[in-house]
Amino acid sequence: MKSLNQVMFDYQDRSGSDSGFVTSLAGSLPKVQFRDVLTGGVLIDTVNVSLTQKLMEAIHPQNMNVALVTNNLVEGLEQKHEKYYDFNYTEEALPAAQLLRWASVASPELRVPPRPQYVPQRLALIEEDKPQIRPKKIQDTSSLQLWWLGLGGFQIPKAQVQIKVKHPRSVLASPARAVLSAMHARLVNLVLEEPSD
Repeated sequence: MKSLNQVMFDYQDRSGSDSGFVTSLAGSLPKVQFRDVLTGGVLIDTVNVSLTQKLMEAIHPQNMNVALVTNNLVEGLEQKHEKYYDFNYTEEALPAAQLLRWASVASPELRVPPRPQYVPQRLALIEEDKPQIRPKKIQDTSSLQLWWLGLGGFQIPKAQVQIKVKHPRSVLASPARAVLSAMHARLVNLVLEEPSD
C-alpha cells in the first residue's frame, strides 16, 4: 500500500479546479504539520505497526455510536432538544444482546483486504526521439488496427488505452438488436473501468 500510494502521488493527474485544490490544502492545515500539507493523507512515510494494531482492536461494537434519523418519535424515551438546529432527539444505550450479536458476526466478506497485486515497480520511460504530432499505425489487419500516439510532451510512466470495437451492420438490423448492442457496450465499459485491486 505504501508503494502504491507513492506511485499515485508521484504521477497524479492535475486537479480539475485550482481553487478547489487550494481549499483542500487549507483544510488540511489544522490536521497535519506544515511540511506535510501536500503529502498528508496520501503518503505513508513510516508504518507504525503498534498504532495500527491499537486502532484495529478499537474497531469493536462496544466503541461505536449509532445514529437513527426518523420522523417517528420513539415513545417512552426522554426527549431532548437541539436549540441551534431546532430538532428533538433521544439518547439510549445499545442493548447488550445486540452488541454481543454484532461482536460475534462471522462472514467471509468481513476480512482484511488482500495485498494490492498491481503495484508498478519499473517506472523507467522508453526512449523516444521527439514527441509525435500524429498517431502512427503499427498494426493493421482485418480484425485489428493498432495505433501509437507517443509519449506526449510531458513524459510520465502512464498509458491511456482507447478501444473501439466494430460490428457488422446486421447487428443493428432491428430496434431490439440496437438496444442490446448499446447495453452490451455499456456493460463492457463498466467492467473495464472497475478497479483492478
